[in-house]
Amino acid sequence: MVPSQTGPLRQRIWAWLLPPEQFPRSNGIAFQKAAAMVLLAIGGAVIVSAFALVEFLFGARMLSLPAAIAAGGTIVLLIPFRHNARSRLYGNAICLLLYGGVIAIELLTGGQHPSAVIVLPTLVFLTVLALDRGDALAWSLLAIVSALGSFVMLRLHMHAPVETAPWWVQAAPYRASVGLSVFNALIALVLVGGFRLQQAQMSAMRKLERQRRSELDAERARFADFAAIAADGFWETDADHRLTFVSAGFSEMFGLTDEQMLGRTPLEIAQAQDRRRTINPANAAPMLRHEAFANQRLIVRGKRGNLVLNNSGRPVHDANGEFIGFRGAVVDVSETHRLTEELRRLAESDPLTGLANRRCLREALRAQLLQEPPGWLLFIDLDNFKEVNDAHGHETGDRLLVEVARILRESVRGDDLVARMGGDEFAVLLPGGSQVGAEIVAARILKGLGRLAATEAIYRNISASIGLSSLTGITDVDSGLSAADDACYLAKRSGRGRYMLAGD
Repeated sequence: MVPSQTGPLRQRIWAWLLPPEQFPRSNGIAFQKAAAMVLLAIGGAVIVSAFALVEFLFGARMLSLPAAIAAGGTIVLLIPFRHNARSRLYGNAICLLLYGGVIAIELLTGGQHPSAVIVLPTLVFLTVLALDRGDALAWSLLAIVSALGSFVMLRLHMHAPVETAPWWVQAAPYRASVGLSVFNALIALVLVGGFRLQQAQMSAMRKLERQRRSELDAERARFADFAAIAADGFWETDADHRLTFVSAGFSEMFGLTDEQMLGRTPLEIAQAQDRRRTINPANAAPMLRHEAFANQRLIVRGKRGNLVLNNSGRPVHDANGEFIGFRGAVVDVSETHRLTEELRRLAESDPLTGLANRRCLREALRAQLLQEPPGWLLFIDLDNFKEVNDAHGHETGDRLLVEVARILRESVRGDDLVARMGGDEFAVLLPGGSQVGAEIVAARILKGLGRLAATEAIYRNISASIGLSSLTGITDVDSGLSAADDACYLAKRSGRGRYMLAGD
């Protein structure tokens, strides 16, 4: 409504009348009300000031007094209004002065002076613009009552404390009409200019909003593309670590629905998958401390089978620095994990038998020497393997090695390590085992090979020489392997098909 940006001068005038710190332009309705109240005050003051001046010049000085008081008081009230922005309080105070001045003139003239009554519609119009609905209605009713009261006083020929010349009274409608026409035209120009400016501002705002919406849509599309490339799922939690958002497909990874995940903590989700499962304390610690974390390994059982996920997250804080939750993403690394495990298996296993290879055995033996008790090591050398290989070919020899590997696996415990050292040499690492346990394993191996020789004619001469060595007192891998190998050599020299203890 107020053309506050149509020129530098007008900008400065409105900035002075309505300081931006007290009347922020962003609060459109409140600012428009304040601007209308300024128009009410200035317009009313101009009207009654003009009335007071004319009456003073033409002799009715007593009538100019209430008009001057109303005009001056109205302008004075604008000064405190600029500093505390209490529009309703000062708006009603201004109306009290203006309407009071008009009513005083009606009473002084006994309703014979029509200029005051003619002013009322303009005051009502400004009042409706400036005040709230209830206050504007009250002042409008007062204007109607005042006009009717003036008519009643005129009809009853009530005594008028101030006598005015008849010709001056008769001319009042014409001079008031001219003055109000000029004033209303000015008000209309202000309103129309303000309306046009507001329309232009609204059009600019709509254009800006469309542009922002377009940019936001582009940003969302960009984010969605990056998200699809960078991660397989996104999640958010509240301050209590309960999920408040999961992206499409995130729940499916866990074999759950969105409803089954939202509102739950990671611990509750893990238990929903398997009630025997618990959250790894190392995984839970960063969230409990409100710290960022990355590449957290999760093993989940979802609709697509067992998945290996890399989970990363960071804490989120509000404008006051208060923790309000976590935001994170998961990446499905199942295939990478499978390939890594396969490469590790190939690097640590014998391709023919599937047993651990020499490298793997050495690493396991190195770690076992640091344990207490360190356990036992068996070194196994097949007897007469070269005869089978030479007589029946390498394929038969390979099948024999596979059968030996099976017998070795069946002869040991679940946590024992069976390895192929190369050719027809094998080894068994017995963590924490005793001499009795080592001898039992050696006996099982010899018995298993005996059954194989009895059932397969081409393997009838196959047996094994086994060396048993305690790892107690052994300080390095080579010493452990050498002690077991020496015991195996003693067994072979003693007639084969038997086991010997190192040091015997």
